[in-house]
Amino acid sequence: MERTHVYLGVALGITLAFAGPAWSQNNRALTTTTTIVGTAADVNGDTIPNATVVLTEIDSNDSRTVVTTENGLFEFHDVKPGISYQINITAKGFADWTSSPITLSTGQFKIVTGIQLRIATERTTVDVHYDPIGVATEQLKAEEKQRNHSELLCFL
Repeated sequence: MERTHVYLGVALGITLAFAGPAWSQNNRALTTTTTIVGTAADVNGDTIPNATVVLTEIDSNDSRTVVTTENGLFEFHDVKPGISYQINITAKGFADWTSSPITLSTGQFKIVTGIQLRIATERTTVDVHYDPIGVATEQLKAEEKQRNHSELLCFL
């Protein structure tokens, strides 16, 4: 009887030893989401903290937003595989950055590289209106002032 218990114990131990790896493989096969990570940086490679990162499904426009860490890092977990996404990053003082479309496979871990935000440029608009009568009037006033000034100098 004791021998039977020993055999059962050994059989149970072997079963558990082989069942652990098989169970974890099955568990990995059930993973259906993906992860996207990246670092927001400027053109000099300096990281950009507190940048707003938006992950948008291209077809549905559904989006999720995160803010970069003090090291410029961002992460999106539980991203649906097989769907096209785009990443848009905005930060104060920088021009917006948008990725090309990203589509991941089941369980894929994607590190987005090449993120370089450029310093924002300002656009100034100047409207110029030409008024020929106004220009002629100003020229006439300038000539009259100059003539009066010349007459005064001759008088002295």
